[in-house]
Amino acid sequence: MEQLSPTKGTTQQLRGATMPATAVIHPSVRELARRVGNAVEVTLYWHERSAALVVTVFDRNSGAYVQFAAEHEKALYAFYHPYAYAAATGVKEGNAFPGS
Repeated sequence: MEQLSPTKGTTQQLRGATMPATAVIHPSVRELARRVGNAVEVTLYWHERSAALVVTVFDRNSGAYVQFAAEHEKALYAFYHPYAYAAATGVKEGNAFPGS
């Protein structure tokens, strides 16, 4: 599975690097949903080529970042409850793609 690589948009800080807040990730990657609350930004992406769904979570206060693949039938649950989904599926902070 290809890694998300933000390429343009407005910037914010992520562990010392700049990261677009709204990004054109890749022509085959679509942002399906995005929400921000209490300095936590959650985004749901769909990878057109692989049909994979990916949730990213960025905590602006702590700088913590996680991204993980979500099962299709549980993608909205993963988007609205990313911490619970991550805990239930064994996702750790940082890059969380299987095999990465």
